[in-house]
Amino acid sequence: MSTEPQSPPAGAAHSHGDPKKMVKTYVAIFVALAVLTFLTVWVNSLHVSRPVTILVAAIIALIKVFLIATFFMHLKFEGKWIFGTVALAVVGILILIILISPDIAGVFGGPRH
Repeated sequence: MSTEPQSPPAGAAHSHGDPKKMVKTYVAIFVALAVLTFLTVWVNSLHVSRPVTILVAAIIALIKVFLIATFFMHLKFEGKWIFGTVALAVVGILILIILISPDIAGVFGGPRH
């Protein structure tokens, strides 16, 4: 048995890029998430209709989810199979949103705010 350390497979050392570049990327994503969070709070303080506020906040949230999943969860470096998994999750979320929409809209006689 050899006591020498095993070298990683070819290309594995460079699959995630230069560590200094990755730190810059993480900082940039953090700043983007902070700005998007600020935008969400700002949009809520505007005097626009509630549905518009919710729509803008949901779009901002989707952008934030994409950034987190892509960079912090390293999905950017996964194979193509991950897109099917994400698509399945998005379909499930959309089904849940559609199912609860009548209740949110007060169709069943619940309180409307």
